[in-house]
Amino acid sequence: MLHHGEILPNTLIADVPVNFSGFSPKNFDLTYQGAVPASEALSQSLNVPAVEMLHQFGEARFLEILRKLGFTSFIYPAEHYGLSLILGGGECSLLELAGAYASLARVLNRFESAQEYTTGDYRPLELFRTKFPEEKRNDTRRKDSDISGFMFKKAGAKSHHSAIENHNTARESEESLSLLSAASIWCTMEALQQVNRPRERSGWRHFESSRRLAWKTGTSFGLRDAWALGTTPEYVVAVWAGNADGEGRPGLTGLSAAAPAMFDLFDLLPQSGVWFERPESEMSLEEICAESGYKASVYCRSKTKQTVPARGLKTAVCPYHRLVHLSEDGKFRVNASCYSLDRIRNDSVFVLPPAMEWFYRKSHPAYRGLPPLLETCSGEKEFQQMEILYPRNPYSLYIPRELDGSPGKLVVEVVHRKASALLFWHLDDRWIGNTRGIHQMSIDPPPGNHTLSVFDQDGNSLIQDLNIQAGPGER
Repeated sequence: MLHHGEILPNTLIADVPVNFSGFSPKNFDLTYQGAVPASEALSQSLNVPAVEMLHQFGEARFLEILRKLGFTSFIYPAEHYGLSLILGGGECSLLELAGAYASLARVLNRFESAQEYTTGDYRPLELFRTKFPEEKRNDTRRKDSDISGFMFKKAGAKSHHSAIENHNTARESEESLSLLSAASIWCTMEALQQVNRPRERSGWRHFESSRRLAWKTGTSFGLRDAWALGTTPEYVVAVWAGNADGEGRPGLTGLSAAAPAMFDLFDLLPQSGVWFERPESEMSLEEICAESGYKASVYCRSKTKQTVPARGLKTAVCPYHRLVHLSEDGKFRVNASCYSLDRIRNDSVFVLPPAMEWFYRKSHPAYRGLPPLLETCSGEKEFQQMEILYPRNPYSLYIPRELDGSPGKLVVEVVHRKASALLFWHLDDRWIGNTRGIHQMSIDPPPGNHTLSVFDQDGNSLIQDLNIQAGPGER
């Protein structure tokens, strides 16, 4: 999305419960932040924002990029993988992953030295055999398949530290044919530097001798295996950890099992101290909203100058800062129907959608949100007051039976900006109950199409169509 200019590095991405045709991704810690900068979503390995971005970008476009990066194991169409592709829903080898990281680093190295792109920078890695001195003397019979771990160098010069080299010599330069821009790759590498390192290395920023490293981990479903992969301008190191029989083990995660070995291997490699240079010709110094990460609008209260990919200049300005009419003390929203015009105070307010706001407020105590409307005022319908938290994006729903065989129920949850709001619930124009404070309602509609309607005491409404699927043996 950075390459296509669809987001900026710190654009806020929704981190709320979602449901896409029955696919409901969860973050590893089972929590939600409401909204999180794209760069932090990557460095924190947040599943929900990743799926949200892929939903916006498109599975087919993403799969095409992966294949051009050298992933040959994705043999099915995009529909087969769906949105789970961004979370590891497709199988690939460690060699393919390492090759992709090497290609990205190679693009940055070439752009730094020659300000150009070449299709030859995207190529798979090949195993090759390096004879060690004792092998030359003893003519060992050890085969390539006996080697259980590899390190490989991806820069121009060869090194005796490398057990993997690239043998594709196609170097013809073709301008503007880079799969990904240097600016988008550089921003990604910057975000990957912020990934939390293992506990024993958590203080690396306090030591000048620490190696800068863009790295990432992965953990398979069921804790069956894990990997860690890191890159510098000179080297890529990839580590897989797991059991040959695929049996899961508690604690078998990328951070705890694979990352320590990866860092130990990097410690054995020469350290130049250099890092990827920022591709200045593809960057632009722009005024960015400090709260939303979008290009700053005239209503943004806090603005910062940031160097961002120039392609991102076509993105929208901040949609969350809004000009509102407030009372003299700033505590209430007002309008001409209830307040003297000469006493109305205009102010900019950072306002997230209700669902994002509900989670965002928990981890951001300073978040003010939208002030309530003065009770004597009317006609204020500019801001959405409530939003369905679950089920979100429902195409069709299946309500399973309970363990005892009795019919199950669907628990619908709504969030409202006003903590004390009283909500009135209707299913197919039939009143089913009221809620205050926590807005959850259990419903058991029969299979078919239904309409859920929720109203508050101020006349705001929320309408959601539901399609309930019949279970096995039901009609």
